[in-house]
Amino acid sequence: MQRLRRTTSGLLFLVALTGCIPESEHPITPLYSAEQDKELTGLWTSEDEESVRYLHIGAELEKGITEDEAEEGLMRFWLVTHRTSDGRTGVEKPFSMRFFVSKCRENQFANAVLPIEETPGVPAAGAAKYYFMKYKIVGDELNVWGIDFAAAAAAIDRGELGGTVVREGSELKSVQFTDSSEHLMVYLSGGGADKLFPEKGKTVFRRIH
Repeated sequence: MQRLRRTTSGLLFLVALTGCIPESEHPITPLYSAEQDKELTGLWTSEDEESVRYLHIGAELEKGITEDEAEEGLMRFWLVTHRTSDGRTGVEKPFSMRFFVSKCRENQFANAVLPIEETPGVPAAGAAKYYFMKYKIVGDELNVWGIDFAAAAAAIDRGELGGTVVREGSELKSVQFTDSSEHLMVYLSGGGADKLFPEKGKTVFRRIH
């Protein structure tokens, strides 16, 4: 079970909620076929009454997932949050993840690499798993949807996707997809994306560089 440290109020790629997140044993498409999405590269921002978030995205330049050097399609984001409280504005600890892109019909997804790095910039040890995010760029806006925890569990319960769901009573504790990349792609192409990435989970960033 992966737990996200608190970095913003509502994001992981943008979200980063405290609690459990769905993880997958396999990416949507393999890393060896991934390409850099140059439209993502740059600096993006999102703000609310309490904070301003700066999202830096580019190619991963350090160690890879399966190789000593970063694979050609591997990317990285850094999320830096400036939060105002009690009349002071502080900078929270940066949050970073590596990811690579999968394209599925009209949708684009980020396969964010788990385990989450305990030290930003230093890849965590252990077998790689994946957290999925959907994104869409419209002009100077980057729209990002985090996968819904309950919807992921429901898809497994209904037999639409292979995986395991752990509950304590009625409370969801962990969700893990075990399905193949091929079936994940079929499911997301056939309307599954709308189920797993509801509109309520969207965050909008604006390009500033």
